[in-house]
Amino acid sequence: MDLVRAVQITEYLHRLESFMVALWYWSMLVQGGILTYCATLAFRQTLGLNRRNIWLMMATGLILVAMTYFLAFNRMTFLNFLENQWPYLSLPAHLGLPLLLMIFALFRKRG
Repeated sequence: MDLVRAVQITEYLHRLESFMVALWYWSMLVQGGILTYCATLAFRQTLGLNRRNIWLMMATGLILVAMTYFLAFNRMTFLNFLENQWPYLSLPAHLGLPLLLMIFALFRKRG
């Protein structure tokens, strides 16, 4: 951060920390919005809904806020969860879902 402090763009912008934080915050906000939209879209396609439903978006947002609150409430608990429990919870999704999709694709070709 010392190099960022030393840079002077003009006579008006002597320090770039606030500019860099604003860019970082804006990018995190946009990324969160895009990921929330993708989660809602995937949930809607999974349920087979054709039109946009405000209650579905609100339910998805509420689930995401609740998960964020309970998972990231305490940093040490969250890091413990990531190191000890998450690998075993994510293993079926990382190995099982592609294997299941491959099996369905093989049966679909035969039929």
